[in-house]
Amino acid sequence: MLEWLATHGSIISAAANIGMLLVWLVYLGTFLRQYRRQTQPKIVINKAVGRDLSAACFISNMSSEPIYIEAIQVGFESRSGKWDTFVTDMVLRDGDEVPPDPRQRTRQGPMRSGDYMPIGNFSELLDRVAQANRDLHGLDLADHEEPVLLVRIFADYASEDLVVGAERPFHFENRDGTWIVRTMGEFTRQIRSRRQRLWAQRQLRD
Repeated sequence: MLEWLATHGSIISAAANIGMLLVWLVYLGTFLRQYRRQTQPKIVINKAVGRDLSAACFISNMSSEPIYIEAIQVGFESRSGKWDTFVTDMVLRDGDEVPPDPRQRTRQGPMRSGDYMPIGNFSELLDRVAQANRDLHGLDLADHEEPVLLVRIFADYASEDLVVGAERPFHFENRDGTWIVRTMGEFTRQIRSRRQRLWAQRQLRD
């Protein structure tokens, strides 16, 4: 046995080194995956405070670092077509005083990790789309089959060259004359791939 070990010692040593290298590669791969998961941007879009059109739409920054909100886009879709607009800047109602601080008139700006912000209720968001697209004629949900509101967030994150973002669709369902807002899918879809982010960059330029 000792003679065999002495004869094949170099082979055994090389095999042990290769085995150790493979173990370290597995550990490195696991570490890199965990690091990427922890440092990836994550923006959550959800509804709260009710189920009808008066329910509020919230966005939350669940990333490990702050983000900078560049733009908020809402789109309305049905079997009749697609319409969208940006709701980054707030619209004052008649009689409202104009805030002296410009930061109070826009949703653009930094958002710390763990912070959240309402962007309006669903009735207001639908009104914004209708005001920007006159061919909707006031946007009565009853006139549309399978109506959906798509909320998109575009943001800057850390040292990333391209914008990141997120989107989530909300479905409207008529129950006994009351329109109910329902989320479509369990999670907010993140805009992370390079192709998606290039598309998002073009949206901001258009």
